[in-house]
Amino acid sequence: HIDDDTVVHEAAFWGKLNVLKWLKDHGFDLATKSKFDGETAAHKAAWMGHLHILKWLEKNGVDLAAKDRHGNTVLHEAAGHASDGQLKTLKWLVLEKKFDVNEADALGQTLAMDLAGNANLKPLKWLAEQGADLLAKDRLGKTAADHAAQFSDHGPKYRKVVKWLVEEKNVPVMAETGAVLLETESQESQEETLPVFCRYKGCSALLWAADKAKLAMYKLKGEWFAQTPSGVDAMLYAAKM
Repeated sequence: HIDDDTVVHEAAFWGKLNVLKWLKDHGFDLATKSKFDGETAAHKAAWMGHLHILKWLEKNGVDLAAKDRHGNTVLHEAAGHASDGQLKTLKWLVLEKKFDVNEADALGQTLAMDLAGNANLKPLKWLAEQGADLLAKDRLGKTAADHAAQFSDHGPKYRKVVKWLVEEKNVPVMAETGAVLLETESQESQEETLPVFCRYKGCSALLWAADKAKLAMYKLKGEWFAQTPSGVDAMLYAAKM
């Protein structure tokens, strides 16, 4: 939706500080919001990791806590990717500007979920060190591990994030998203990561059976098995059959 952005947004996006200064001197509103997403120039700068732009905008009256129509502040934008610039921006916002590491958008999606869903393990680990709640769930009941698992067929870096969250942080995975990972692993057979999902609560009996028996089968009569905290009795037998 680039057509909805103003020249102020574009200058911030591309990191053009001289252009922004010129625009300010000629009366342009630095805090203007885009028509479609309601983003400010600060959102654009944070997304691209332009920390110097973000600092300049703040000094010139742009509210870094302003939210777009999705409920995102610049903190969410800085968590969008894992470039060095964005990690520096993320650290500055958390450590110096005291943004809440558990901030959530309108859908209940946290920074940890954003980072996991983009397979950004390094900043995710750093965020966890700052007190991020990795067990938090969004409005659909998904954890950070779910946000990574649902894209596990996009490459091994997503599976690496899920493995870390589940094995080291005890973050549960829903049957639906876990099944995506199981199917991908069973097809590629790259490494033995299947058993990790059912060591913790939140795994369905059928998913456990698929894990143990390496079955590419996750539904019974078109329905997902209900999530259970433990127990694999009759369902386990049925799944193996």
